[in-house]
Amino acid sequence: MEERAEYLGTSAIFSGHSSDFRNEVLAAGDSQITGKARLQDRPVAGLKLRLSLNGKVMSQWGTTDSTGSYSISVPAGRYQVTGYELDHASPDRVLAGKIMRPQRETLDSTLIQAAPDKVASGPDLDFTEPVVLTGPVGDQSSNAKVIITWQPFPGAASYRVQLDESERRTQFFGETKFVYDWASRPLVSSNSFDVSSAQAKLKPGYYYHARVEALGANGKVISETPNGKGNLGFRMPAT
Repeated sequence: MEERAEYLGTSAIFSGHSSDFRNEVLAAGDSQITGKARLQDRPVAGLKLRLSLNGKVMSQWGTTDSTGSYSISVPAGRYQVTGYELDHASPDRVLAGKIMRPQRETLDSTLIQAAPDKVASGPDLDFTEPVVLTGPVGDQSSNAKVIITWQPFPGAASYRVQLDESERRTQFFGETKFVYDWASRPLVSSNSFDVSSAQAKLKPGYYYHARVEALGANGKVISETPNGKGNLGFRMPAT
């Protein structure tokens, strides 16, 4: 069976609060909040989204046009955009295989004023290609080096590596741990990483998934492997 192409990024991002209020929806009004969706500086058309406003209510849905612009109707007033949500179908259709650009996942908490005679500026959403892992996969040999490899990412000056560790093949939330301390994740300049070079102790019978971030010349993250989607995994042999 052919695998269905899907969006590999996060479908919802909320800043500093719970999303339990998703059934609370603000009525349409006489004012507009607008923004744009882009894929590596190209407009993304047909993406359906809604905004989290003031940390307590969701907006109406809006859909991006051929220029990548969306416009969401709201009553006049002051708003703080505290998150957004993509619908279930449109990201798979227009952003299959893509992710959210990492540095844009932090939302600006600035208050905006929506009025009939003044369009309010909402968040712009930026998407990109992910870092694609190429190995290893499956059971590894205890007598051979474990080498993490990935496709070179355009514009990357270096890469940062992390390994998730789990007792199960399928990783569940709360059941994994990081192999490296977050502040001391290995940094490499090539598109491969020898796990033994960082003195990591991989446990027999455990499963591992690699996370790789691509960093630009300024040290900022420009892409990463998808979080839990499409990532290769490997297992160390049980003793």
